[in-house]
Amino acid sequence: MKKLLLVTLYFLTINFGVWAQNFAITYDTKLAEDDFEYTGVLWVGNIESLFVWKDHPEKVWAKSRQEGSDITSQEVFTDIVGYQIQRVQASTLLKCRDFCRKEYPLYYEDDITFDWKITADKKMISDYNVTKAEVEFRGRTYEAWFSEEIPINAGPWKFFGLPGLILEVGSTDGAVSIRLSEIKKMNDTEFPSFLKEATTMTRLAYNECLDKTYELDYKKNRAIIAELQAKYPDLELTDGNRPNKRTKTELID
Repeated sequence: MKKLLLVTLYFLTINFGVWAQNFAITYDTKLAEDDFEYTGVLWVGNIESLFVWKDHPEKVWAKSRQEGSDITSQEVFTDIVGYQIQRVQASTLLKCRDFCRKEYPLYYEDDITFDWKITADKKMISDYNVTKAEVEFRGRTYEAWFSEEIPINAGPWKFFGLPGLILEVGSTDGAVSIRLSEIKKMNDTEFPSFLKEATTMTRLAYNECLDKTYELDYKKNRAIIAELQAKYPDLELTDGNRPNKRTKTELID
């Protein structure tokens, strides 16, 4: 019995010892608000995790693509630090750095408890055995694939709470898609810091700020189109069927 216990402890030590170091996990990330995928990196250390995405040296970062005569473009308010979500591994509290408008970073806290339902479905992702879990989160149903071969209670964006690293997660309606791109080890000097230099507000106030910014931008765009059409009646203009209300990842407050 003593020998069995010692062997078990030995393997547990090896298992957790392997992962008791820093990792950078890269994901292709598309939230409901996005027209494009953006690179997101989940930095995982012994104590905390930090998800960073949409970081860019320009204050307003525009991405675009053309398909035939149609052009899709998206402006992102950001900076070189980018959007960040930090969580201490044993906590349910997220510290979030986001943007509402140009040069206006915001900080809010979000306390989340996920009621995951682990299924019997399994598959492979990048040579890792993964299991599917499902959850209802703020108006959408999500399916996540996690690997117990990587015993880290972490995941991209706001997701966590499974007995293994979340390698892939998406909403069943297709609006949200986060897929693994790469996993690599890193040293302590590479781990970025969370930047709390921002306007502090509640998550509700943050969403209200986003709604107001979107509404002002929508009205401005419609006014420009109306002015051009009045001046050039034969000119065909479109806003790409842009909705008059902001598309949201989190449908419920």
